[in-house]
Order: sequence, then C-alpha cells, then structure tokens
Amino acid sequence: MGSLFSSPLAIEALFALEQRPDGLRLSEISNALGVGPSSSQKAMKLLVGQGLVVADGRPQPRYGIVAAEADGIAQLLDFAARHLPIERTLAAALRASRAAEFAGLERDRLVVVIRWDAEPRDEVLLNRALQRVGDRLAVERLDHDGVRERLAAFRESQTESVLAAPDPSA
Repeated sequence: MGSLFSSPLAIEALFALEQRPDGLRLSEISNALGVGPSSSQKAMKLLVGQGLVVADGRPQPRYGIVAAEADGIAQLLDFAARHLPIERTLAAALRASRAAEFAGLERDRLVVVIRWDAEPRDEVLLNRALQRVGDRLAVERLDHDGVRERLAAFRESQTESVLAAPDPSA
C-alpha cells in the first residue's frame, strides 16, 4: 500500500469512485480528476494492483471499489481528507457525484447546489465526502429553492445599492 500513498492522483480517484458504487469508466475518472486518460489509467492500474479497485471485463471497463475493501477505503479517505489538499480531493468527489449540480468557493466556504432530482443514496454519498472536509472548510448546501432565495436577496441588495448611490449628473 506504500505506493498508493505516493500517488495523490490514485487517492483522488478513490474519492471519485466512492461517489459512484456502480463504477466509472476511464473517461469519467479523467473528467472527475481533471487529467488526461493516460494519467487516470496509471492511477487505476495502481489501485487495481493494490486490490482496492476492480475493472469489469468490458472493452471499455467500468472501475469500481472492491466491496470487501469499502470500509478500509473509507478510513483511508478519512485520513487523506485531513492531510491532502482538499481542493483536489473534494473536486474529484463533487465532479463524480450524481447529487451535486454545481459547487463553488464563495469567500471562506464551499457552496454546493444539490440536483433537484438527486437520489437519497447519492446525497448520502456526497454528504460523506463533504463531512470529511467539514472541519477544514465551511460547507453550505443549497437546494434549488435556496438558490432562488439567494439570487432574490442579491438582486434586492443590488437594487438598494443603486437607489442609494449618489446621482452622477448632480
């Protein structure tokens, strides 16, 4: 397992794979990690070699976490979330998540918009990833109604500031 710790990309791939129990294709892993297919392939080769990930036998295989290793991987990801840069690990989880529609940093916190049609199981998986970083980064979850309320408040504050601004022609 020592070589696993020397590959942050492999750890990031585990963050992505944890969000998708049905597995991910190499192109989906590359998208989640924000890297090219050859880099993702190296990470998958390492994880498969360690017995943590399995690939199905299809020509374009889906990679998934080995069920018997899921608890150990969860502990590994808990550790990694405390010691690796959270921007990359969290980005991998968010990009792979079926529950996250949009996420972005706002000042000193992460704002995550949950898809209106998110399955409860997918939200549970996303919450697990978000809880891992909760002590290092404030996280605000919004549903679509929350986004509408936030936008309405923003529009109102902009209108108030325009009305309160001095007249430039005076």
